Amino acid sequence: MNTLCPLCRSSNTHPTHTARHVGGTLGALGGATSGAASALSAAKAGATLGAFAGPAGSVLGGLAGALFGGLLGGAAGSVAGARVGDVVDKNVFNRLQCDDCGHVFTAR
Repeated sequence: MNTLCPLCRSSNTHPTHTARHVGGTLGALGGATSGAASALSAAKAGATLGAFAGPAGSVLGGLAGALFGGLLGGAAGSVAGARVGDVVDKNVFNRLQCDDCGHVFTAR
């Protein structure tokens, strides 16, 4: 059921998803940081073991591990943050925007 815009009475409205955007961004930052930190500690062990393959292999393996960990952590954090933000949007903010006049309002 679409809620009517209080300004122009249009039923063409959509949720603003403010908390979803903020939660996704903060989750991505936190996840990337955590993933990169975890990968860096694992890269130290990999560099020690990779020393048998030569210094270049150990450096490249460590950098690739940190990058991969940061990307995976960022993706997982973004998804988790967006889901938490969805719950906040639905239960706390409940903000809608009219597609016809652009008015932003709280649904009741």
